Amino acid sequence: MKHALAIAFGLLSSLGAVAGKVPEGFLLLHDKDYHPPENSRVLKTMRMKMSSENLVLTMGELVLKGALTSTTGEEVQGLQINPDQARYLLTKSTSQNSFVLGGKEQVEPEEKAPLLQVSVILERAKDRWSARLEKGEATKEQEEALGELEDEWNADFDSEMYGTKPRRIGEQGEVDANDIPGFRDAAEGVKGKVTLTLVGEKAVNGERFARLKGTIDAVMMVKAEADDDPDTKIGLKGKIKLLRSLKYFTDTEIEMKGQMSMTVEGPGSTGPMKMTGSGPFDFSGLRVLE
Repeated sequence: MKHALAIAFGLLSSLGAVAGKVPEGFLLLHDKDYHPPENSRVLKTMRMKMSSENLVLTMGELVLKGALTSTTGEEVQGLQINPDQARYLLTKSTSQNSFVLGGKEQVEPEEKAPLLQVSVILERAKDRWSARLEKGEATKEQEEALGELEDEWNADFDSEMYGTKPRRIGEQGEVDANDIPGFRDAAEGVKGKVTLTLVGEKAVNGERFARLKGTIDAVMMVKAEADDDPDTKIGLKGKIKLLRSLKYFTDTEIEMKGQMSMTVEGPGSTGPMKMTGSGPFDFSGLRVLE
């Protein structure tokens, strides 16, 4: 389930309008030269829920029917110390997955995120961000998580999602699924697209925001990391609503709802294992910069 979350959460990435340079009827959604103000604080939260009432598990000759509920959430606090240094702290990370198969409920043990409540310093040199623990030596799991964080900070997903020139209000654009934040690092094979339309502008407490809406239709394949682990194929089809700050070039609110499909295949104790299911998913994210 964390891979589907990565897809969605990746859309909530970081990127103000340049006064006097944007033609009337256009909005600038991304400025590559923009940096958050020094000592600015960021609070980023997200929640995703997926469920399936038509789960089918096949292992050899055994066939079990059931249901699945998966709820995942995160909260991140950040501080932009200066243009080339930031502090990152994962303050909350929850993952609750429960299955009902053959009338019996199974609850997966929750995995602790390696960087939970561990302060991380990100530093930029020669246009590359590197991540390290603020205190102490990193474990192997933490080193892997720091590497994933570096990949996220060094990717320029906003240029791919929103372009680098002003966008006309009403304009619709498509993004290849392989360029969607979270897809490239979480999956080996990605197909599909996100379609976004710049609907217009909205003012909230005197601050300007761009309103976007669109759709997602994508499938990703996550290969097993070990020989005895299964491969996972996840499909997402749904609608997206976005609110993006024109001052801080940041997606501040995101809502995504639709249908997911899932296929898990691999070796099992009594023969080849396959699990399929489909159902609704609901993702929401909020990013506040002050």
